Amino acid sequence: MTSLKCSDRYAVYRIWTDKFETQKVPFFVFTDRLKCLDSITFYHNMEIESGDWSKKNNGGIFELHCYALPDDLKEDTDIKIHLLKEMIHFFPELEGFNIKHEFFQHRHDFPAFHVGLHKDRPTVKTEVPGLFLAGDWVKMDNSTMLMEAAYTSGALAANEIFKLEQLRENQLESVAMKGIFG
Repeated sequence: MTSLKCSDRYAVYRIWTDKFETQKVPFFVFTDRLKCLDSITFYHNMEIESGDWSKKNNGGIFELHCYALPDDLKEDTDIKIHLLKEMIHFFPELEGFNIKHEFFQHRHDFPAFHVGLHKDRPTVKTEVPGLFLAGDWVKMDNSTMLMEAAYTSGALAANEIFKLEQLRENQLESVAMKGIFG
């Protein structure tokens, strides 16, 4: 565990607004970063609860992500300004929206996935009886990363507990780790 390393600083900015995008888009979109905006999640198109809020308040819920903040963006206010500016670049119809509520995180605890670091990651099962690990930083034998890895490792940890308690395990499916030529 002590050998784990962090990647660059990152930011997540969720905003509840009084406007919607007019383009038909998937609920998660990668952007062509101008300076810091890597992706946008359109929560009002993804979750029932968010969709209900959206209908009731006639506005959208957007989550803006930067997975590796540039070194010159250090202050939270500057990060928010750049994320919003880039969102408007990709969705100009949102120009002039008002933020009704916001949640912002600027952190430096994202697991690093650099070459060679996988071999030293801990696995779901540990040497300590009854202690299991979950998170996107846990080593697993499947092709997941980030949120999917956090969920999958949590499900695998739960399965280990189910085994101990003699309960039925969750069935998990994944794509093959090797293709037809590997």
